[in-house]
Amino acid sequence: MCKAGEILRCTVSEKKGNYYLVTIIGEGSAILKSDVELNNGDSVDACFVCMHEGQILLREIPSVSQSLQQVGAKLEVHNISRQQELKASSQEPLPARLVDFLFKSGTISSEGKSILLAQTGSDDHQTIRAILKELQNIETLSQADLASMEEGMRLISNGKISFEQFAVGYYDQLTVGISLLDSLKARGWLEY
Repeated sequence: MCKAGEILRCTVSEKKGNYYLVTIIGEGSAILKSDVELNNGDSVDACFVCMHEGQILLREIPSVSQSLQQVGAKLEVHNISRQQELKASSQEPLPARLVDFLFKSGTISSEGKSILLAQTGSDDHQTIRAILKELQNIETLSQADLASMEEGMRLISNGKISFEQFAVGYYDQLTVGISLLDSLKARGWLEY
């Protein structure tokens, strides 16, 4: 008879839904609950939990390598997902990215976002000008902030900086008080 917490070596016989049927040497069959994907024939260490209706119930004790494999697999899935998100957002038209950035940074309200998205057209440069003009009407932004946004969009359009670099520089302008251009230059992203 097993004791609570006792470590037992078992071999996987079959997967049944969210648990496994296993064989314990010298003890017979048991039910194993595991968060790790196991294959028939795998040998695993498990902790005795209790007897239930004459059946031994076990909980797997994942090995360090199993735990690391699981973490690695989850990180890989997360990285692929994140790369797909970044790729999708970089393919979005520049005016839509600008409006989304302004909303997420708290610069504009959801109502302001709706108004600005209505300005989007086929020509990015004209659309950005229309968005900046509308920003003057609906939000309380300084002329310096608007001028920085326009300059940042011009630099992005000319391939001088990325949208992400613009976002960092604009954030510096809002929080630290350093101008967008000075921030980009100080970080080495823009030539003097």
